[in-house]
Amino acid sequence: MSLISLTKAQVQINKIMLEAEQTGMTFNELMNVLQRDVKVHGLSFPTLMLVKIVEEFISKRDERKEVVIDETHVQEAFDTTAIKWNN
Repeated sequence: MSLISLTKAQVQINKIMLEAEQTGMTFNELMNVLQRDVKVHGLSFPTLMLVKIVEEFISKRDERKEVVIDETHVQEAFDTTAIKWNN
């Protein structure tokens, strides 16, 4: 079993929650996965802490839905960055 830092745990939690949101995982399933898979120094996060993390994630749902990346956005970002790089 490898020990992970709080920063790595945060990344792992966000990844799990994004996947859960996309796949339609229930809240209970999400909590089970978080408690089973995310550990710091071999310990799971307390349930209340995970609930608060999920609440914050839910509160930012509208912001995530607004960020739609399509080919136009990618091309514009590429062009802008290329100009900055080349100057």
